[in-house]
Amino acid sequence: MMNPNRGGFTRIQDGGSMTLKRDENDKEYIYKLPVHGYPQNCLNVEIDGNVVRLRGERQCKEENQQSGTTRKWASSFDYSFSLPDDAKPADISSNLDPKSNVLSVRVGREAKKPETEVKAISIPIQRSPKPAPGDSK
Repeated sequence: MMNPNRGGFTRIQDGGSMTLKRDENDKEYIYKLPVHGYPQNCLNVEIDGNVVRLRGERQCKEENQQSGTTRKWASSFDYSFSLPDDAKPADISSNLDPKSNVLSVRVGREAKKPETEVKAISIPIQRSPKPAPGDSK
């Protein structure tokens, strides 16, 4: 799941329960956030250095003609997180799936460097000669 050494999260949220999930493969990191009830024009994705910020704000108004009442409410969310060291902030894209209402943010990764082979070698350890009697060392 979330490895604090690879990217930390902060969340400020007004009501409800939203969980940001991260998947990864060799080529990219994929962040997914369900944003039910937030139209695309109310969502914002920003990047500043290696920090990504996801925000949403909506306002709703319902009028009941029979009772003559009006109900208004607003909600918002604000997530920010640091990208892992091997992320490429210049290679970022976002997409809102209209069926599932999930906001996806994709960030490219640097190519993995080939691991260097570690060779084990045997080094003989020689004993130190015993000091002669009367030697002060």
